[in-house]
Amino acid sequence: MPRYCKSFVSDAAGYSDKNKADQPGVATVGFSEDGKINFAFQKFWAPKMINSLDYMGKNFGHKTAFLELIGLLVPMILKPCLFKNQHVVMKVDNMSCYYGWINRNMSNDEYSSIVLRCMHLVATKLCCVIHVDHLPRMSSWESRLVDRLSRKSSSLSSDIKLVESFNMKLPAFLENWLDSPTPDWNIPLMVLQYIDSK
Repeated sequence: MPRYCKSFVSDAAGYSDKNKADQPGVATVGFSEDGKINFAFQKFWAPKMINSLDYMGKNFGHKTAFLELIGLLVPMILKPCLFKNQHVVMKVDNMSCYYGWINRNMSNDEYSSIVLRCMHLVATKLCCVIHVDHLPRMSSWESRLVDRLSRKSSSLSSDIKLVESFNMKLPAFLENWLDSPTPDWNIPLMVLQYIDSK
């Protein structure tokens, strides 16, 4: 792993039986080689999605790897210029994401495998090397920041201002897919087409 490189820290929250008013979502914050924040994104899951079942009968709110991988994919789509011809470290607190990245898929999880396919195709297109690294939850100020941002109920006003300062918005096709996911293997191709159009 390179000593100086851009990095991204992400976290996602799923369905919580304890606090249904949490409004869970996903957040990603990026850092330049000198540690300055160069990216911030937050999205809350559609209630219908987070409470629904996939075609195998699994609740999306409990598909933690899928939810976490979205946080890794988002900056690659929204800010490809930060990745082109670079080594980039992506930090996440879910070990399944690390092994999924190494294996290029997740067995018995087609949705996560679609997101991993997106990531690998984009990395190839942008000639970048992605290093997925495990960052234990709440182990640094960056991990605490994205942990707060992964739920509306815990987002501080300063956190929200940070996200708003970057004004990042997902393309409509991806927003629609995340609101109602299907095992659609055309999504990786649509992601590449979107990057081509930027």
